[in-house]
Order: sequence, then structure tokens, then C-alpha cells
Amino acid sequence: MTEEQDKNKVTINIHKPFGPQIMEFNIPENVINTWNDYGDKISANEKKSKELDMSDNLIGNVIQEHKIEEHMWFTKIEKDNDDSGSFKDYVAGMVNIYIKQYLTGIYETEENARKNNTSINENITQMNVLNSWVVNSVAGDFNPPHMHTGYLSCAGFLRVPDSITNDEEREEAGYLEFMYGESHKFLRFKYAIKPKVGAIYMFPSWLTHFVHPFRGEGIRRSISFNTTYSRGS
Repeated sequence: MTEEQDKNKVTINIHKPFGPQIMEFNIPENVINTWNDYGDKISANEKKSKELDMSDNLIGNVIQEHKIEEHMWFTKIEKDNDDSGSFKDYVAGMVNIYIKQYLTGIYETEENARKNNTSINENITQMNVLNSWVVNSVAGDFNPPHMHTGYLSCAGFLRVPDSITNDEEREEAGYLEFMYGESHKFLRFKYAIKPKVGAIYMFPSWLTHFVHPFRGEGIRRSISFNTTYSRGS
């Protein structure tokens, strides 16, 4: 496998720090590049930046938050030198995997699932992207604890400055952190994730999360989006 093929290889990791699962998967390399170019052009174009500005929706302190236009969801995926559909198709496939992992963890078998009026093996018939946005953060920016709308949400990273990667003094600088429940003995209720370019995390939209501030130069660029879906045989 060539280095370029390896960058586009699909990787999935299920995190289960507490009740709800968090599924990590990778953004294909060509999508990272295309969406970063898109983010750079918006930031550099004052008219476009104002048109797509979502700062009225901000609950934290970040330098820029822009709506992602619908056409970006049809960015073609290059996977192992094969045209594998759009980024939206790719994410829909991940929604399928998330749901099946979740239901398997609860019911173990299709027979048990059927007894509870559901199915592990059903695929989604449609995925809707309710909204999506790109966030540019600089030193000192943060996002306080909040939740999203929809069924499943995602947060991923397109650009991570060295000031986050190499900050050993402040362990959680620029981290994405999830919260579930309250602090008690024998209970883990927080789970922090260090940003890395190309990693994206899928989680229930109601799961509380926040972003730590960081120090130093550079831009931390993330994408977020909320989805709903329909399932059928």
C-alpha cells in the first residue's frame, strides 16, 4: 500500500468511556485538503465570510464560525484509488455502523433485537444533515459545555496547530471533552480527546461536550454537523 492509499484507508475506533458510545473515524485525505481550501477561501473573502457567518449561534468564544454550504457535502471520496461516492455517502455509512454497534451492544443478537421491535441488521434509508459549520479558533478561544440537535452529531479536525500538539504543560489544551452524568466514586463522567488532523467523532446529539482553550500561535480548525436518519429493511 502506498503512503497516499494509507491516508485514505478507512479506520474506525469505538470509545466507550461511559454509557453512550463515541465512534472515531477518519476524514479521507482529499476531503481534508478540499475542506481546508474551502475554509481558507471563506476566511479570506470578507463578503463570503459575512454571508456564511454563524456568530449569532455562538455560545463560546471563538474567532470565526461559518456555515458549510451544501455542495461541500458532495465532495468526492478518493479511497484506495477508487471513486467511492461523496463525503455525505461516507458519513451515512458511518451512521449505519454506529447504530449497529450500539444495538449489538444492547441486544447481542438479531433475535433479541426483534423481540424488542427493532433490528440490528436494518440499514438507514436516508440521512439528513440538519446543519454543519466550520470553526476557526485561536489561543484563548473556548466552547463551554453544550449539546446539539438531531440524532447523531460529529466533531472533527481539519487543522491542529503545533501549540496544541506540543503543549506538555497544559495537558488538555485545545482538547474536545465529553461529559455524561455527575462526578461520583467509581464513575467516570468526563472523557477528553486530543485533537488530531483527520479524526472525527460521532456521538449522540444530546451528549454534553466542550472545548478547552489553548495557548500559542496557529489556528485550530474543526468541523461539526448534526444529522437525523430513517431506517428500514
